[in-house]
Amino acid sequence: MSNPKSNRGEKIHLHDLEQSEELFRLLVDRVTDYAIFALDPNGHIVTWNSGAELLKGYRAKEIIGQHIERFYTEVDRQANRPRSLLKQAREHGRVEDEGWRVRKDGSRFWANVIITALFDDSKHLRGYAKITRDLTDRRETEESLRATKDILEKRVLERTAELKEANSLLEERIAELEQFHDVVVGRELKLIELEKEVERLRRQTEGIKASGADFS
Repeated sequence: MSNPKSNRGEKIHLHDLEQSEELFRLLVDRVTDYAIFALDPNGHIVTWNSGAELLKGYRAKEIIGQHIERFYTEVDRQANRPRSLLKQAREHGRVEDEGWRVRKDGSRFWANVIITALFDDSKHLRGYAKITRDLTDRRETEESLRATKDILEKRVLERTAELKEANSLLEERIAELEQFHDVVVGRELKLIELEKEVERLRRQTEGIKASGADFS
C-alpha cells in the first residue's frame, strides 16, 4: 500500500524541479548578450536562445539540427576546427576559443567561445553547452590601439634616426670648426711672433744707426 505523504512529497519535489527547469530555460532564453545553446554529442544544435538568434541571425526552426560547422569560416572548416574544439572539450571538460565566426547573412564577427562537455553520472557524454560572445568591437578597438602604437613607434624610430643624423652632422661641424679654430689661432700666433720679430729687428736697426751716429 502506497504512502500518501510519500506520494505528495514526490509530487512537490517534481513540481519544484519542473519550476526550476522552467526558470532556467526562461533565464537562458532571455539572455540577449550571449548566444547560449546546447549540442548533441556529435555537435548538432538542439536548443537555441534569443541571444543566439540576435547574434547569428538564425531562427530556432532554421538552425536546430544543424551542425556547428555552419558558423565557421571555410578556412576553419577545412582545418576541421569545429570538431577539434569539440574533441578538446570532451577530453578536458571545456575549451575556450577566439576567432572569426559567420552569421546567416555571411558577415563575420569576432567571437569568444566556451564549449563545455556535459556528462551524466555514468560519465557518458550527453552533449555540450556552448556560449558565444561577440567581441568584434573590442577587437577593433584593440586593433586600432595596436595600429596607433605601431605608428607612434615608427615615428619615434624615425625621429630618433633624424636626431642621430643631426647629431652626427653637428659633431662633424664642430670638428670642422675646431680644426678651423686651430688653423686661425695658429696663424694668429705666427703673426704675433712675426710682429715681435719685426719689432725686434727694427729696434736693432735703430740701435745700429744710433751707434753709427756716435762714431761719425
